[in-house]
Parts: sequence; C-alpha cells; structure tokens
Amino acid sequence: MGVVVPLVPTRMRLDPAAGSGVFITTINDFAGITVVFLFATVLYLPHLPHV
Repeated sequence: MGVVVPLVPTRMRLDPAAGSGVFITTINDFAGITVVFLFATVLYLPHLPHV
C-alpha cells in the first residue's frame, strides 16, 4: 500500500510527497482502530449476557 499511494499523484503529474502523507496516515489510523475494536470484541463478547 505504501508503494501504490505515491504512484497515483505521479500519474497525475503532481508531487507524490505532498499527497501521500495524508493517505498513509488515514490507512494507519483505520488499521489501528480496527485492531482495537477486534481486540475489544474478542475480550468482551464472551462476557455479554445472553438475551
């Protein structure tokens, strides 16, 4: 993913360094929050009361 992101602005004849930081930060944030939610689900799901 880190290789593909700079290629898009390069094809559009833009500076790849200017736009790639935003996309990589967004991808890292999304991956991090996904791991946190999965970890919380694995920990708390067995302890929920059954309705």
